[in-house]
Amino acid sequence: STFRAVLVPQMEGSCYTCGNRRSVISMCHWNHWSIVTALALLLVRRQEIAVTAAQIRVPATPLWVHSPYVNWLLPADNATDDWVWHVRNDKVGSMTALVRINGVAFSILGPLHKECPQGISNLRVPPLAQLGPPLVLPTRTVYMYAGGGAQLNLTFASPKFAADLSSYAPVALVEVSAASIDAKPMRLEVFFEVAGQIAVDADDHLVNWSTVALPDMPSGAEVMRIGAASPIPLGVYSPFDPATLSGGQPYEHLDWGAAHLVALPTQSAPPRIWMGSSNIARASFAQTGEVPTTPHESVMPVPACRPVGQKAGICRCVPGGRGAANDWPSLTVSWSLLAGGHPQAAPVTASAILAFDDSSKSVKFFGVDLGEYWRTTSSGGFDGLLARTAQNFTSLMQQCIGFDQALVETMTAVGGPSYAAIGAVSYRQVLGDNSLVWWPGSDGVAGTNPAPWMFVKGLGSSGDTGTIDDNYPAALFYLYFQPDLLNALLRPVNTFMANHTYQGPHSGWPHNMTWPFNYSIHYLGQYPVADLQCWPNVEPIGCLEHGNCVVQACEGMPLEMTADQLQMSTAAAIVSQDFSTVEEFWPIFAMYAEYLVENTLDPTWQLCSDDFLGPSAHNANLAVKGILGIAAFATLCDHTHRDCGGRFRSIAQSYAARWVTLAQGGASGSSVREYNVTGSWSQKYNLVWDRVFGFGLFDAAIERECTLYLESNTTSVRREFGWYLDDRSAGDKRHLTNAGWAEWTAAMCGQPAVEDLYDRIVRFLEGTPDRWAFTDYYNADTADRIAFEGRAQMGGFAASLLLHKYPAGIAPWPK
Repeated sequence: STFRAVLVPQMEGSCYTCGNRRSVISMCHWNHWSIVTALALLLVRRQEIAVTAAQIRVPATPLWVHSPYVNWLLPADNATDDWVWHVRNDKVGSMTALVRINGVAFSILGPLHKECPQGISNLRVPPLAQLGPPLVLPTRTVYMYAGGGAQLNLTFASPKFAADLSSYAPVALVEVSAASIDAKPMRLEVFFEVAGQIAVDADDHLVNWSTVALPDMPSGAEVMRIGAASPIPLGVYSPFDPATLSGGQPYEHLDWGAAHLVALPTQSAPPRIWMGSSNIARASFAQTGEVPTTPHESVMPVPACRPVGQKAGICRCVPGGRGAANDWPSLTVSWSLLAGGHPQAAPVTASAILAFDDSSKSVKFFGVDLGEYWRTTSSGGFDGLLARTAQNFTSLMQQCIGFDQALVETMTAVGGPSYAAIGAVSYRQVLGDNSLVWWPGSDGVAGTNPAPWMFVKGLGSSGDTGTIDDNYPAALFYLYFQPDLLNALLRPVNTFMANHTYQGPHSGWPHNMTWPFNYSIHYLGQYPVADLQCWPNVEPIGCLEHGNCVVQACEGMPLEMTADQLQMSTAAAIVSQDFSTVEEFWPIFAMYAEYLVENTLDPTWQLCSDDFLGPSAHNANLAVKGILGIAAFATLCDHTHRDCGGRFRSIAQSYAARWVTLAQGGASGSSVREYNVTGSWSQKYNLVWDRVFGFGLFDAAIERECTLYLESNTTSVRREFGWYLDDRSAGDKRHLTNAGWAEWTAAMCGQPAVEDLYDRIVRFLEGTPDRWAFTDYYNADTADRIAFEGRAQMGGFAASLLLHKYPAGIAPWPK
């Protein structure tokens, strides 16, 4: 109430605008919490601050999102209602934060006031009042609190700027900012910890810890590390056996390398650090305002979680609410701060850095361990990264603020407040579903050039990697922000397709495999190992010499994967004006184009990206994809000064005209889902590429398609929480939608469609009962999650940004 009394009288009507030099925060039409919390944020940080035009609740809030392994979220509205969990929702990676305001302890991160799971033996710490849901911005998450005469922010920032590949480092900035509300002097202490669970695959794995001395750190900074005592090498549980199609499943979590916590000094004092029992450290802080002053615990290694009073077990609750008093070996730090006695005084801050060193082992490709790309641009290795991040903490946070402000403003102008909110939530998720690594060249793989490579993980599905369709909905995200990410995604696949990985018939798996088909493989393995390990299907993955084929498909999608590659490779080359990757793999792309000519117009029975109800034949949306793949190759011919453009352009134009006839008869004048299925319909999201390139092959068809989504009385398509995927969605009990595909459909249909769709997706995020990372695959009627989580698919939001940037297309054909 005191907080409101300070702020509410400053409002003018229903809209409050606060100017701060070059920045303006407009809060028209916000709910009560949004107004109050945005003002709190402004008062605590005297900087340019961008906020989403609609502050929304998300089912799982991103905290430290870097890669499929370093991917930590909090699945609750309030930061004190649950632990921090891995994106797969199968593992706690405990981080907790406490504050003491004038000697009274409060929790601001972690459920330290709950009986189960119990984090502190015989100690309960009440939560500080959180002011509404956190602000989720492209690079930052900000929690806001008030109580005890203080207003306070907890910020997690990932300084990962999509256009700058050197910024793709495994670090997160953590900052607690506080100021006095009531003009009285205030004593503030802050506590933060990272538990050993964050560094191992399972709770019972042993960890050890130590301090790290780095010469280039700021004076007073402290560095701690915790990691597996007996690291499991990057690899798989058991080798893949091509004879039995067994084995080859990688670990779900990191169990090599080490997590690091860097505690930075405040303006007035250095931090205090302590390593050991989380129970002891939290209790010490709650009672004294400091971590223990005794020496660090030296009894190690110990399990990543030690159930109190039990000889063995996993640290989790049991039915009925009874749980062990979990004790985590942790890296802990405390700061002692003295806030100013005037509400307009500069806030006091405590700052830390989270980082993970995977020892240059991020992904394995055909037996070769690959380190992350940032290492090629960063002197001093991981130690140098920590030192530079510490030295530049303030400027990096300012970069995050400026980046967020610019992107949110652009998204709001392009698609409105709901669109901006979804784009902000999706940004880190897209980048965090991939690992960007450096391929050094011919390292056991002949004929390849050094280059950045990118590997996705199919989160929530098979965990596959080296996959095209898992990143395909994000293709326009990469094209908008950094087109070389598309090349990085495609290079590993085409290296295999070109048989550069083949070392002869007597070499071991997978180097004895060749690819005998004229279409693209679906994926290369299961993250983080790309060794052709996948599951049985209906066609061979590859062949040994003399035609001895292994019957395993990696879930083949022949037309889908082949056309995807031509579209993405062409678009990346045109936008970047770099055709080196195209030239490197030209024979492969030419082979793909011929395959599409032979197989596109009337697709045979096969899987594709909208196969949620199984394979299909005569799929009209898949045919569109293939036709636009042929058109893309024609454009490649032109831009590389080859004489093949005319032939493929003519074929694409002919196929497009024939497609209109084959696909007629759909609902509301649209095209059918499958040829000859009169009255059916499906989202023809693949048509967006006609707009992206500017071919003009399907202009009339797009107009007819868009009437289906824009009719005011259309309830068979537009549902409470999204748009149905096709006419079968209503009859299927899951009432399924795929938000990533719908984002493409809305983008090609214009502003009214964009606003309609994103209002529904916002309702989904705020209404879903499931506490998972943002899923693209859910029930459009009930908001229930169907499957998947945290996938790059939600990068589909960038389709609207890209079409706004290139209204005529990136390579328009003459009309």
